[in-house]
Amino acid sequence: SARPDILGGDTARQIAAIWAFLTDPKDVGLPDGLVQGKIELVADKEAVMYRNFIKGSPRSIGVGYPEKANLNWDANDARLVSIWHGAFIDASRHWTGRGVGFEAPLGDHLIALPPNAPLAKLASPNDPWPTALARESGFRFLGYRLDDKQRPGFRYSFNGLSVEDHAVPVTKADEKFAGLE
Repeated sequence: SARPDILGGDTARQIAAIWAFLTDPKDVGLPDGLVQGKIELVADKEAVMYRNFIKGSPRSIGVGYPEKANLNWDANDARLVSIWHGAFIDASRHWTGRGVGFEAPLGDHLIALPPNAPLAKLASPNDPWPTALARESGFRFLGYRLDDKQRPGFRYSFNGLSVEDHAVPVTKADEKFAGLE
């Protein structure tokens, strides 16, 4: 291989990635390592994390999963900010020079989630969901724990309740999935 830094230098995997892209570029996305001038973070065998300014939150914890599912968690408001698939993030903005500004996700099909608190105690099922931000409602981020695949479980508290949220990407080929974990 002419590029040992891409896909572990495995020529067959590199060729397969290029053919997959040429066959169906919208679904596959750019092959790993093809983006020039960027520092693209790629999750291969385990999740990778990027703690910095990501579009939607000044206290972002971005997580890229090998399944090509990605998320942006807001440590200030203890909530999920956005999800997307495909490529994860370009770290060059913050890892070179002065690192000013917010980085947008590299992938596609970005879904921005509402900025409301993730949990609420309602007087009745018909009450509207509160519109206040989580931090203003008493939510406190308590950090995260990593599992054996480096996937974080985000911890926070609210009204004396301790919560730990885990995002576990599931592929179409995953036969064990029978519901939420």
